[in-house]
Amino acid sequence: MSDFTVNRIALHLINKKDNKLDLADHEIDLKAFNPTDLAAVRIFFSGHLRLVWDAAEGNTIRAAKFLKASEIRKHYSDLKTGTSQFLQQSRQMAESLFAIAPKNSSTGLLMALWLEARDDNRPFLALFKMDPSRSDKIALLNRGDQLLLDLAVKHIDQALPEPGDRVLKWAVTPHPTRQYDVKIKDSQSSTEPALYFMKFLGCEAQSTEKQQLNQLFKDVPLEAVDRLRQEIKQETSIDARVLSASVDRSKVLTKFHKEVLSKNLATAEAKNIAMLPRTILGAKVGYRLANGIVIKGPLAAMRDVAIKSLGKNEVEFRIRTTKYESFYD
Repeated sequence: MSDFTVNRIALHLINKKDNKLDLADHEIDLKAFNPTDLAAVRIFFSGHLRLVWDAAEGNTIRAAKFLKASEIRKHYSDLKTGTSQFLQQSRQMAESLFAIAPKNSSTGLLMALWLEARDDNRPFLALFKMDPSRSDKIALLNRGDQLLLDLAVKHIDQALPEPGDRVLKWAVTPHPTRQYDVKIKDSQSSTEPALYFMKFLGCEAQSTEKQQLNQLFKDVPLEAVDRLRQEIKQETSIDARVLSASVDRSKVLTKFHKEVLSKNLATAEAKNIAMLPRTILGAKVGYRLANGIVIKGPLAAMRDVAIKSLGKNEVEFRIRTTKYESFYD
């Protein structure tokens, strides 16, 4: 069974360089494919969607919140009540992207998908900006049922990128794993997703989970963080309210440490914290020394690292173990 069920698909071609917008007059009819081809199409979509779901956050992949005036937010809300106007809604999205995109933006398809994900009762709207390109496939020749030990070259002038190939822009709403409206990727940006794609979506990027964790547990002792991890195991999602309640319930932090944690929660990076428990449960902590040495590991394991203060701005790290191996990297 596939992790995803794609129910509606529409493709629109956006060519800003030639000032040309080709809007589809029909949706892709999955029922028109024979079983073998339909299986290949579903594998294609599932492969791309799995990469979206599993993509780790960083400079080009972020969680985002819709702004009040977001047209994509309205389209999603309308489609939740009924998908009969999916084609028209996708055409309006393509028109918006065409109007916002700069003249030097690459020609590509806007692929709109309406889908379901296994073990999630929410419908999802996924938008991919894909750049078709020439593809040359090398294949073995067949003659009837007999395989010939000979090669043939098949040329495809407008091939869509396969899962794993570079797709520069995509967005899915709602965010599949965090309590945010959108998960977005834009590989053409530097440290922030491109402004025009964010403007098209009508959203603003949020801090990554790593940024939130770094700010959240800044100056909170490791032993307190490790004990807190045990308290949040049963939670389904973590936000500021849940975290504060866990601290009060477990009494794992002293008054001083709780005040530090509360102060950190108020920072820009952490005040809108929204993540799965596995993010904190699987978090690693590290120390980067000026000489290039990095001491890093899971929170539970780092309890075995003795950190002794020797005075102002000076600490001593001590690791005692009988299980180790040396290597050159």
